[in-house]
Amino acid sequence: MKKSKGFTLVELMVVIVIIGILAALAIPRFMAATNKSKATEFKPVLKSIYTMQVSYKQEKDVWGTTASDIGFSAPPTVDDKPAGTSRFTYALQADVKGTGLLGSATPVNGDVLKDMDGKALATGTDLACADTMGILSVNTKGMASVTNLTINTSCK
Repeated sequence: MKKSKGFTLVELMVVIVIIGILAALAIPRFMAATNKSKATEFKPVLKSIYTMQVSYKQEKDVWGTTASDIGFSAPPTVDDKPAGTSRFTYALQADVKGTGLLGSATPVNGDVLKDMDGKALATGTDLACADTMGILSVNTKGMASVTNLTINTSCK
């Protein structure tokens, strides 16, 4: 009697089920890590804006109102098409009306950060801000949940 070598259908099905379970556990964690990396992209840029603003203030005794005032050059956005570019647009706030804000970051489009259901966590109205103390904050719960930053109502 000849014995054939190989796997039975049941053994293959068990392996497929195990792979499916591992994928079901790994994909949500991967999405969370992806969102976190996308969301933290603005942090070093806002810190740079803060540093440049403070230097400008020490030199001129006023906050800079334009990027060229402080020598800031924003990274190109995803819409500008080069690979590996920013998902946020940046603006100087220049402590307008005593808010204490020096710079802000806005998602380029509404689908930068998504939850597992595909719902946008950050939209074009969401902001991350840097204040005169160098503290970063956000203006919505969606951004706060992904970035672990506090919500600041003056971040507008």
